Amino acid sequence: EIHSWAVSPVSLIDDFEVIAKTRYIQALKSKTRPVYGAQFHGEAVTEYNAGGQYIINFLKLAKSRQK
Repeated sequence: EIHSWAVSPVSLIDDFEVIAKTRYIQALKSKTRPVYGAQFHGEAVTEYNAGGQYIINFLKLAKSRQK
């Protein structure tokens, strides 16, 4: 979860909202466009990581936007 760079809540522009966080912002999305960002490794296999479900949800969202 920790990287050398992090998104600061102070630097967020109004178009983005935080959709997941721990001590740090982990994911955000645009309020007006289909733009998402993630700060964690959803593909990492650990006992505490729900990244598989995150990736499944993202793929469902992407597929629904194709229509």
